[in-house]
Amino acid sequence: MTVEVVAVDAEVVRVEVTDDGADTVPRSRVSSVDDCHGRGLWLVEQISLKWGVRLLGAGQRAVWAETFTGQAVPGCTGEGVAAGSRAEGGR
Repeated sequence: MTVEVVAVDAEVVRVEVTDDGADTVPRSRVSSVDDCHGRGLWLVEQISLKWGVRLLGAGQRAVWAETFTGQAVPGCTGEGVAAGSRAEGGR
């Protein structure tokens, strides 16, 4: 799994999580009170400006979301300015 955070502009960041994926395309859904899973993308949808899925091939996919940082990112002039770090780890 890889997590990347990139500034879109001075107040918005894009968080992207890449993994080996599943056989289905990730989607937001409403879970019942008794469900033990299935709330992750619903939560992402609630706190993000927009989100989506990129199919990368070789079984990999990336789920991304854009959200306000709550403050301006110093020195940011637009797309591609790193606002965070990239971390890799196991599933």
